[in-house]
Amino acid sequence: MRVRGNIALALLLLLGVCASTASAAPLSMTFTEARANVGVQLDDEALFEAPATAPFAAQLDDGSGEITAGALDVPAFVTHITEPIVADVTVEFEIGEIEGSFDPGTGALVLEGEAGGTLTAESGTFEGEACTVSTTPTVLQLSTAGKAAADGSPQPGAPFTHGLTGAGAIAGQWTDMQAAPVDSGDADNVSFCKNVESQIEGLGGVWLEQEGDVQPPSAPQLTSTDPASPGASGTPRIRGVAEDGSTVRVYAGPDCAGAPVATGSAAELDSPGIAVAVAEGVTAAFSATATDAAGNASACSAPISYTRLHGDLPPPPPPPPPPACVVPTMAGQTLKAAKKTIRAAGCKVGKVRKPKGLKANGRVLVVKASYPTVGTSPADGKVHLRLGPKPRK
Repeated sequence: MRVRGNIALALLLLLGVCASTASAAPLSMTFTEARANVGVQLDDEALFEAPATAPFAAQLDDGSGEITAGALDVPAFVTHITEPIVADVTVEFEIGEIEGSFDPGTGALVLEGEAGGTLTAESGTFEGEACTVSTTPTVLQLSTAGKAAADGSPQPGAPFTHGLTGAGAIAGQWTDMQAAPVDSGDADNVSFCKNVESQIEGLGGVWLEQEGDVQPPSAPQLTSTDPASPGASGTPRIRGVAEDGSTVRVYAGPDCAGAPVATGSAAELDSPGIAVAVAEGVTAAFSATATDAAGNASACSAPISYTRLHGDLPPPPPPPPPPACVVPTMAGQTLKAAKKTIRAAGCKVGKVRKPKGLKANGRVLVVKASYPTVGTSPADGKVHLRLGPKPRK
């Protein structure tokens, strides 16, 4: 948002409403300044301080929608003036004694308060000189119904259709802004503020925005049960992943119908898991949703099932291992055939010994004996061979 050749303020507004059964619910707002231009043009090298926040506490009457009490100090920021004077300045802007109303039916928000503050030179010839800044009208009205117009008026507002915790924007404008010297007896102060006023006079305004959190989180992913299914436990834990900080509600059944049977945090779902109850001999399906801090609920997760065994008996033992190696008969076989016979018996080929001068041809190398002997079961499962020449006919 820009003010014609003079001053621009763009502020972010975050609003939150705490639920209350009383007639007046506390209303909490936090302003964050985003950008400011003071002077004919903001110098490219002049960067103001990092955004800060300032709280605003008021009361929202649930019945009438009236907002009463409270004052807001927009965080101070530092920027730069280039003409007709050169100075870094600190800007402290304030909207005091804010009141207004909120219509939950339309999302319309109206606030008003006295706008103004102080502008102080931090460097240059006028270092330390300060001006009191005020607007015309003195009481500034901010509304979601604000309309954009020519010549630097603020951006149009947007209704808070999701309530004060959802997205929306509120705009206000003034027709003129003045700068009065803090010390009217100081010639430098008077001169400084006269120069400042020539920069900030004219049409101006503020635009306050809240992005809000109206997007639901992703559905949780249910990845396992502890213990694994089937199991003897009647209170297994459902484990999985959900959006950080969300509340996870677990339902009996595959479609998140009815009331939840268990509730926990996303961290608890991750580890150790959220406990549920399963009757003996039953296979039960479970599903879950995640709800974020703003109250947005996710879609239903894919289901996961758990089977509880009868009588709290342990699960059946795993199948027995394959039979141990038993050395087969290999006398008279070639080395190639003997190796094949060893592996078929579930054994491994060990050392192979052959007499010196024996040809390494499969047709003449014949197994003479083995170790261990045929019919035994070596502990390491290895069978060692001794070779010899093919018998003469």
